[in-house]
Amino acid sequence: MRSPNVHVLGGLDRRLVAPGPAARFETVRTGLAVVLGIRLALRHWSAAAAIPDPLFRRAFVVAWLPSVPPGWLLNVVAVAGVVGAMAVVARMSPRIGFVVAWLALLFVAGVWGSAGKIMHNDVLLLLTAVPFVVAKGGTANTRDGADRSVGDGWPPRAALMIIAAVYFIAGVQKLHHSGLDWISGDNMAWVLRQGAAGAASPFPGLARSIANAPPLPFLIVVGSIVFELAAPLMLWWRRGRIPFAVGAACLHGAIWLTIGLDYYGWILTVAAVAVPLGRPIQHRKEPV
Repeated sequence: MRSPNVHVLGGLDRRLVAPGPAARFETVRTGLAVVLGIRLALRHWSAAAAIPDPLFRRAFVVAWLPSVPPGWLLNVVAVAGVVGAMAVVARMSPRIGFVVAWLALLFVAGVWGSAGKIMHNDVLLLLTAVPFVVAKGGTANTRDGADRSVGDGWPPRAALMIIAAVYFIAGVQKLHHSGLDWISGDNMAWVLRQGAAGAASPFPGLARSIANAPPLPFLIVVGSIVFELAAPLMLWWRRGRIPFAVGAACLHGAIWLTIGLDYYGWILTVAAVAVPLGRPIQHRKEPV
């Protein structure tokens, strides 16, 4: 008799590698390419060239660099990445274009993060894009959503699993390092007041008002922890995926409004994957 663990793992494996529609593969890959292009285009990456060599602590992805790369090189890499993203959107060698865009962001974000601050803004995007970097999907006829293959099925599901894991781990880490004290409204009130006191918050008055309303900081903390820990369940359930994308937008939008941390890349990454996989598939039934 098979153990329950073997049964569960076998079911997960079958769902991950089940054939999927080529059209959905292309939709998710294109969406992620757009996010890669936006991240590459909207940041002044050449500013990282000003990092003094003694402070250039190479992130592992750029550990091979002998010194800080010049600004012109960072700009060239970013532009090349944008061109790669545009190639994906135009369906002109999309696989190569996606790899170029991903490698470009990995390089410039790695250099930027070598000044002692890791670019968490890009971590989710870079991780979620990995299945499409190594995948050979997108070869079926995308004009008919019923065309399916294993190569088209597993990358979007793997990307969804990565998003679920990242959010779940974020929630677990908060509880692991701070215990139930993290849920204390006093902690969040302090964070909000610090955000209001700094220059990052676009609406410091809003942050102070929330911090001074005792029930709100507690509700915010509980809501964010529950949202992060519930990520695997919500993203496993097809009808929970679009609400999860909306919840992520609300969570990160509220963080920006109150303490000024801009994680729009996370919002766009979640939407690029969860929304297409949250819509029902027509013509034929498939594991989702």
